[in-house]
Amino acid sequence: MDWFAVLLAAHSGVRWLLVVAAAVALVMMIYGLAAGRAYSRSSSLPLTIFVRLTELQWVLGLIAILAYAAQTSGALQHYHWAHLVLMTIAVVTAHLYMGFRRRDDRARHLGGLLAIVVTVIVVIVGVAVLPGNRWDFSTRAEASAITAQAVTPPAG
Repeated sequence: MDWFAVLLAAHSGVRWLLVVAAAVALVMMIYGLAAGRAYSRSSSLPLTIFVRLTELQWVLGLIAILAYAAQTSGALQHYHWAHLVLMTIAVVTAHLYMGFRRRDDRARHLGGLLAIVVTVIVVIVGVAVLPGNRWDFSTRAEASAITAQAVTPPAG
């Protein structure tokens, strides 16, 4: 297995960690709002993990796009650019909660909820611009298929 396949497998695996982190953080924000709980470490930690995984996913994706561009003499398709721009927006929206740090507990939970929901929507759109199905559970088979498609330079 070459390094590019490992990179894509890591990018694919982090995706599922990110889905779990988003779900946990979403539940914590909704619970905090519904129960009127104080915004504490148990509220902020899942949100922080979600944001850090979003950043890690972006970095892995950026490296993958740069590696692909290097292997194909810079021949990036329009969907690569659209995906990169949308995922950059997702990283920015994941940080929306930071604007609520000095607010009351309800506003902090609401800010976290807003950041998660907006980020997930942007990520769904960003993944949808890519060709093929990126949301199946067969990460190893998917990584192999994407690798074969991505690193094979166009004929001619």
